[in-house]
Amino acid sequence: RWLNLMVRGDMKKPLLKSQLKALVVAEFMVILATSLSLPFWPVILKQYTHNPHSLHFWSMLVYALPLGATMLTAPFWGSFADRLGYKKMVLRASLGLCVTQALLCFATSPIWICACVLLQGVFCGFIASAQALGVRLSGSGKSTKVLGSLQSAVALGTLIGPLVGAMVLNRLPFQVIFALSALMCLLASLLIVFKTTEPVREGLKKGEASYQRSEQFSLYTKLCFVSVFVSQLARYMIMPVFALFVLHQLHGSLQSVGVLFAASGLGVFVFSPLVSRHKPTFFKRETCVVGALVMAAVLQLLLALSGKVWEASILRFLWGFSLAVILPFLYALAVDVSASSRHGRVIGFANAACKLGNLIGILAGGLLIQFVSLKMLFVLIAFVYLANALFTLLLQPVSKLMHLNQQRSPHEQSLESR
Repeated sequence: RWLNLMVRGDMKKPLLKSQLKALVVAEFMVILATSLSLPFWPVILKQYTHNPHSLHFWSMLVYALPLGATMLTAPFWGSFADRLGYKKMVLRASLGLCVTQALLCFATSPIWICACVLLQGVFCGFIASAQALGVRLSGSGKSTKVLGSLQSAVALGTLIGPLVGAMVLNRLPFQVIFALSALMCLLASLLIVFKTTEPVREGLKKGEASYQRSEQFSLYTKLCFVSVFVSQLARYMIMPVFALFVLHQLHGSLQSVGVLFAASGLGVFVFSPLVSRHKPTFFKRETCVVGALVMAAVLQLLLALSGKVWEASILRFLWGFSLAVILPFLYALAVDVSASSRHGRVIGFANAACKLGNLIGILAGGLLIQFVSLKMLFVLIAFVYLANALFTLLLQPVSKLMHLNQQRSPHEQSLESR
């Protein structure tokens, strides 16, 4: 029923629906596989080093290396997808994850683990590849729905993965986690091979806007990338001290940390299908993003004032609604103003901006907490969200000018250029 909700609506062709279902399931399996070990790297690394400073250093590297590598390589793989095929890039990512997870089964030192996760960041990037394939399969006008469906799969995998990983680690060696991850990535690869087809690659169509022909990226697309970066920066600023917020300000337990961490993911999972079914016009989509950013800012201010776990849980669940709107709508806006032959490259750069925002947000939060209180950090996060909302308002006049330019005849554009 969940899959039918994800892909129903305008996507009435049975073959298209089955392919999108397969893509959503494959994304869920891959995210579930990688989330099995995600919260437990310090526990795994503790088996190789007992020095606290050394443990912190290796833990930082394990989280930072794949993030930085993916940020740098996402545009490269997006460009390859436009030239070589989207399905091939999805398979490259899923099989790359399968290999690196299998190699982690034989880890003998922190260096081995760091090398594996670095390779994972360089050669994988499954989310960006799946997004590009989904957008190309769905065709124009349905990018918001597809991106929302894929984000919902990511949220569900992120929710279930740590729970399963904790159960496995309590009973079995950590190598079992990576063996399960490799197996799930292999199954996801087989699903892509047999249940999806390669979309027909198209060049620039006759009548596409002149700014698409003359530039690699339009100004509007670049502004969308900036908004994606700032949104993720604000989202991840609390990450380094999230557990401290729960334990000290809310006086919660370790179980409360897990519940609160999952609350926002649950919100994304619940609201993404509803958001993806909504079909705003191009300009209304920009307004929705601004509204979601303002809502996120208000929720951060309320979190700064919250003093109980149940209050913060509700606020983070509602924050999931904002998260379900912001990224899919921004990605869709960037895709919709770009030539169809460049969709993979656009999504690749958008994901690079996303990863950069994650990385800078974590670093900024860790630095700021040295000088401000937890409450003030939430206030600063709210300020970043509001600043991004004001910045996103600038997209509307830019997009209107671009649409006016697109509606002019080639003869008028030629006269102006003279």
